[in-house]
Parts: sequence; C-alpha cells; structure tokens
Amino acid sequence: MRKTKWIIGDTGIQVFPNRAYLLSGLLILFVFGALWTFMVKSSPALQTSLVQGYLFVLVLAGLFIANAFTVFIFDAQAKRVIKKWGGVLTLQSFAFDEIAAIDPVTGTTGLTYAIFKKSNRHGKGIRISSYYKGFEDKAAISFKSELLPALHHIVFGNAPTPAASLHVPITTFEYYKPEGDIYRMKQNKIFPAVAMALCLAWWYWAFTTPDYAPGKSPVREFLAVWFPLGLAALFAFILTGSWRFDKQRRVIISTSLGGLIKKEIKFDDFVRYNIVRKSTNLIYTGTEVKLMFSTSEGKYRDFALRTFMNTNKIQRFLDETDEVMGIRR
Repeated sequence: MRKTKWIIGDTGIQVFPNRAYLLSGLLILFVFGALWTFMVKSSPALQTSLVQGYLFVLVLAGLFIANAFTVFIFDAQAKRVIKKWGGVLTLQSFAFDEIAAIDPVTGTTGLTYAIFKKSNRHGKGIRISSYYKGFEDKAAISFKSELLPALHHIVFGNAPTPAASLHVPITTFEYYKPEGDIYRMKQNKIFPAVAMALCLAWWYWAFTTPDYAPGKSPVREFLAVWFPLGLAALFAFILTGSWRFDKQRRVIISTSLGGLIKKEIKFDDFVRYNIVRKSTNLIYTGTEVKLMFSTSEGKYRDFALRTFMNTNKIQRFLDETDEVMGIRR
C-alpha cells in the first residue's frame, strides 16, 4: 500500500504517489461507519441524524480514497506534466521545459522524490512519490531503479543539448564583500544583536529583582535567570561569527567568538552543496545551504553557511560562492 504505483506506457507515464491513503479511506469507511451504526442503535435520539452521519463518513472516506487515486501524468506527446486529484480534477499542469530536476528529498518524514522547477530550483518541490524510510528502503530502491530512469528519459531525454556558454564573471556581489583577495560573506546581524540585548536585559532584571528568582525553586531560577543568559551567549556566538574566502590562499576561514575559535577549509576539498529544507512541528523554518568537504580520513563533513527563508535567492548565492571559489559549471 505504501509503495508508489506507476504505469509506464508508450505515450507517457502515470505516477500515483498517495496509494497509502487508500487503506486509510477504507478503514475510515468501515470503522467510522460501524461506530456510527452502534451509536445510533444505542441512542434513538440520533435517528434524526442517521443520514447526515453516514454522509459525513462517506465524504471523509471519499476524500482519502480520492487522494489515493491522485495521479501525475507525464505526457510525452504534449510534453507536459498534469496532476489530477482523484484521477479527474486537474490541479496542476506545466511543461517539461519548466522542470529543472527530479531529485530525492530527505527530512524528518523520511525520503521522497520531487519535481523542482527552474523558477524555484531550491524550493519545496512537488512530491511525486510515497514517503520511504530511507535510500535503503526496498520500495525506494525500486522507484530509483525502475521509474526514475524512465522519468528522466521522457522529460530530459529528447531535450536539445545546450550550447556551451561563455563564462561571464560576477563583478557585483550581493552576498559577499570583496576586500582585496578576501571575500567576506555579508551577514544580517541586527536580529541576533537585538535578541542578545533583550536576553541580557531579561537576565539582569531577573537576577537583580528581589524575591523574583534567586533563592526560589531551582526550576524557576533556571528558567528566569540562567536560561536567558544561555540564550544571550548563543546569540553572542552567532553575532561574532564570520566566513571569509581567501582566494589567494584558496581557503575558507570560519571564525567565532571574535576569532577565538577558527577553522580553515581548503577550496580543493570542496565536494558539493547540501540544500536542506528545515521545519519545526511542520512549520517551515528556512532552507539551509551547507558546504560539504572531504577530510584527510576519506570522510565527509558539512558546514552550515547560510539560511534562506526565500528559496528564490539561493541560486544567486550559489553562483556567487562558485565565482569566489573559482568553480566553473
């Protein structure tokens, strides 16, 4: 039930990513239907709402079942992707030319595959698969080995090979400040500065106000006094951090606490970017750009470089970072 269903035909591909909802819909239909029947028999007063109760169960179950039959149609002739809710109602339709990639997405809910448009390459994407436990999931392996190559062939296989473009150097930087051979990443430090000041004011008021926290219960003293002090220290760590790219030495210099903590990473050890979409309690909290580097032990490490709320700005940041490190794509 959890595995994505697909049909590969001569003129297109149909992908059903929500098959797990079918079981949920059937369970709602029978369990809630039986529960409502029992309630009506136990309470004659509910007889007047008999039909309305069954209609509610049917509608609720129908929504789940219809969602299970939602399909993405990859039409090879029209060169379009069409999303139909319940297999009938068209919700989305866009051309193959608008697609930048079909990539895996990892997160707290597991692994999925999504379509990313050129207009927002690093955005949320459009999910076209079920949720898998990870790359080792047998259903995910089947999706990657059977369906993904077919999707790539139908979407990108017949696309004309783009002509090699002449590299145009970036001369005006939005996210970096050139200082000779050093490029310092610009950072908005207004929020951490204000937050640190507020936490320090909270701590000072709580610590100096008679009979407020000191000497009270340990929990109250921690929350009222030491918790804001800890937050102030965290914001101070963020406020004093900086990233500098030294083009002459070909190293990235990360400093914090006014230079007390310093790390250097070689340009030549750079592997790729990791773009991580983050959320807390299902609320979007930003998309983080990480740099992945290889280590002398043959392992990989990544460093969080910047967080964006507006994902449309990420590509410009990546282009500028490539320019600073001398990467040509």
